[in-house]
Amino acid sequence: CSAEGVEALLPEAVMAPQALQLPSLRMGNEWYGIGSGWTLAESMSATTLALVSQRNATAEPAAEEMVLLAARNYAQGIRPMAHESQPIYLRDQVAWQKGA
Repeated sequence: CSAEGVEALLPEAVMAPQALQLPSLRMGNEWYGIGSGWTLAESMSATTLALVSQRNATAEPAAEEMVLLAARNYAQGIRPMAHESQPIYLRDQVAWQKGA
């Protein structure tokens, strides 16, 4: 995170907790683990856990945070059509593939 916003450092993916590998960050930057996947932290490698300074398995985005992200994108000329603006549900994609 910075004043300019959040930057994805890894692609969105579903994986086993032990497969998570975090890239090193510049000096002074820290990893924060956010979301329900962190309920499985005990299955993650010691190396990964050592890189994460804090974690919160119950945090969820608030509507006002989504509005701020949308406003920033709009100001930058990123204006997708409504039908193109949908959340990405990675778990649903995996569940669908397993059931096929």
